[in-house]
Amino acid sequence: MTDIEPLNEERKRSVAAVFDSGASTYDRVGSRFFSHFGQRLVEIVQPKEGSRVLDVATGRGAILFPVVKRLGNNGYVIGIDISPAMVKETTYEITQLGFTNVEASIMDVEDMHFPDGSFDYVLCGFGLAFFPQLGRALSECRRVLSSGGRFAATCFVDGENLGFPWVRSWLSANLPPQILQKVISQIAKPRLADPWLKTPELKSVISEAGFKDVEVFSEEAEFVFDSVEEWWAMLNSIPPVRAMLGILEKEEDPKIMERLKADAAERLKNHRQEDGYHHSITALVVQAEVD
Repeated sequence: MTDIEPLNEERKRSVAAVFDSGASTYDRVGSRFFSHFGQRLVEIVQPKEGSRVLDVATGRGAILFPVVKRLGNNGYVIGIDISPAMVKETTYEITQLGFTNVEASIMDVEDMHFPDGSFDYVLCGFGLAFFPQLGRALSECRRVLSSGGRFAATCFVDGENLGFPWVRSWLSANLPPQILQKVISQIAKPRLADPWLKTPELKSVISEAGFKDVEVFSEEAEFVFDSVEEWWAMLNSIPPVRAMLGILEKEEDPKIMERLKADAAERLKNHRQEDGYHHSITALVVQAEVD
């Protein structure tokens, strides 16, 4: 075992714990933008009838369910995730919907238990930034793809999509140093560095993993929230943010959260229209193939 591996395993445990904590409400509050971009990725890729599809970092099935609905009974879909709670919630939903050719399983993308060439498509929705060894994860995705198989994923362009830079700036300006350090530590745990992957970086790391014809483009969509409360609930439903805000809620000064919410409401006034609060989100879409 190399010196870096224990650190990577710690990061994976942190990621699993963070996403476990938000599994029940993940992509189930307000405008479901994960589901929107999951559906869009499936529309872009258009998996063929009878395909074998792997959904990596499946979460609550934002990609998995659109895929199985497209394939019907003629094909097979499996979603994997490192979070047991996410897999449990998704498995329950699979059972409720009565699908027989789809399943969810707890698995580490960096060490997948599938034979070489098991799938025709490997898809991933907003998960790449959470893999401690992205190159290794992508190499595994390449390994389990059959000849001529396709890989496709979505990534956030940057944190501004959901207001993350504003939240970080607000916290830096308003939190006591000792509390700020706790929050920064929580944000940094699951990631090696900057969580917002850029186009050149994506193309390079995917090509190095053995893929060809790498294409990256952006997709933008606008979402409408009925109220500030709904927007705030959405923000809280995203596990990394939920973990960060959870630290603030444990602090002795309850006014910290009150001030943060008040500033959020003031900020959102600029997004107010007749039908609600409009929020645009841009995602990077990456596609690639194997020989």
